[in-house]
Amino acid sequence: MKIVEQRTCAWTLSDWQNFVQGNIEEVEEMRLISKLSGAGVVTRALEVPETSKSWFGKLKQRESIQMAQCLPSFNVSPYQPIVTLKLVEQSSEGQTSTLVDIQWAPHPDANMLAVAEWIGASLCVISGVVGMQQNPLAGLAIGFGFLLLILPRYRARWSFEREMQRARDAFPP
Repeated sequence: MKIVEQRTCAWTLSDWQNFVQGNIEEVEEMRLISKLSGAGVVTRALEVPETSKSWFGKLKQRESIQMAQCLPSFNVSPYQPIVTLKLVEQSSEGQTSTLVDIQWAPHPDANMLAVAEWIGASLCVISGVVGMQQNPLAGLAIGFGFLLLILPRYRARWSFEREMQRARDAFPP
């Protein structure tokens, strides 16, 4: 799940550098960590540094920024988008603006269990097909296998879109 868009911004590259210095806590690596929720469920989330700034991230090059929103620990999600900005300064008729390529993507490890879901779904379908010879109720395993294939992907897409909208609302101009 990657979404790419382009915007033209009235900010110059120096305005973006000022934004980065004032609003982004620099980290060396953006990684997922496991956390225990209040309900006792282990969840995965981006590791957010202790900071009062609204974003954290790293500068890849002078014109490229990779950042994510700093969220309270009860609001975290493995599908929180990592925003990659590529900045290109433009000048036209004496006015300077910046063309911003924005890439929204979840952490690459957010779908780490996809292989296990495929294996589990395959085993459910196979056991349902084999078991239906003995008992027709084994057909429920086939249905469960298909749900195991479809629902996690639907939930991941829905969660990513929701998290992306929250980051867009807090995104600089």
